[in-house]
Amino acid sequence: MIGDVLYGKADIALASFFITSERQAVGDFTLPYYNSGRIFAMKRTASRTSSVWGFIGPFQKELWATILLTALAVGLFQGVANLATKDM
Repeated sequence: MIGDVLYGKADIALASFFITSERQAVGDFTLPYYNSGRIFAMKRTASRTSSVWGFIGPFQKELWATILLTALAVGLFQGVANLATKDM
């Protein structure tokens, strides 16, 4: 399985196997929070750069626009609801 990920035949591998130093040299592994015997592995990329805005990349612009508009609509609705109940 690790070979499939390494040579591009698979994007990820999910199975029960030991994390060895040889496997760690070619792939990234999740840290266990519960020892079920299962791990998640992905091919290691050549460069690992971190960015504060890295969370934006996985989603399309349309989704972010929808999230922003929804947040604004909820805020507007909440503000109007607060003003309406203040007068009562």
